[in-house]
Amino acid sequence: MSEHVSIRCGPFRILFPTENIGFIEASPVPFHRPARRRDVDQAHLMVDLRVLSGEAEAASTHGVMLQWRSTDGARAMQLIVDAVEEIIDCQEEELRPAPILPKRLCPLIDRVVRAPSGAFLLRVVPDVDLTLRSVAERRLYARSLMVPDLSFQESFTL
Repeated sequence: MSEHVSIRCGPFRILFPTENIGFIEASPVPFHRPARRRDVDQAHLMVDLRVLSGEAEAASTHGVMLQWRSTDGARAMQLIVDAVEEIIDCQEEELRPAPILPKRLCPLIDRVVRAPSGAFLLRVVPDVDLTLRSVAERRLYARSLMVPDLSFQESFTL
């Protein structure tokens, strides 16, 4: 596993193994936080990774949708990110243990690689399992749940 998709998410550049990406597409509609999550079709729920990675609020209601799936296909999640930048080929020997990271990113990130610009690229743990242990983690996850604004799309349909 040497190819990774580099995404921009708030102040971070995060690497996802290409084998764990189902699809990437620009969203034709903005996103919003659902008023009541129990009334939302679960198929439309997405996780705004910008919020989950520590941005108080998403920089924009628009973004890029990325489907992450576990290698065995048992788990999948639709993510919202700022941008997909490039495919990076990084060999296992280039990856280093992650330096100090924000606490909320520690379960998601296992290694880093230094980009030519000098910045660190954070690699998502292959087959990451998002375990929400504390009440604060569950609240942050709940704040990161978004749905597409389908009324926006319907207003442009002929």
